[in-house]
Amino acid sequence: MRRAGLLLLIGCCLIVAGCAAPEPEQAAQSTVAADATNDVVQRAVEIARAIEADPDAAERILEDHGLTVEQFEQMMYDISADPDLSKAYEAGLAE
Repeated sequence: MRRAGLLLLIGCCLIVAGCAAPEPEQAAQSTVAADATNDVVQRAVEIARAIEADPDAAERILEDHGLTVEQFEQMMYDISADPDLSKAYEAGLAE
């Protein structure tokens, strides 16, 4: 019982410490997250264009990008679930 209480206390401390991060660090994290988001969208657009150009080679194209069909489907689901990512993806395809 004491161990569970200690683990709960440690978890709460970590949550509080994470919430109290200084502003510049939060801004840097936001920039990193935005860059990662852009990378995901750009990667999805690149893969979609390649598959559109040669649909018969879809599995090979995914393998070349280090993805399985399931992973690509999950990537597309994640993009479609986020309005900002969806807009970025549509804009990328339109270029």
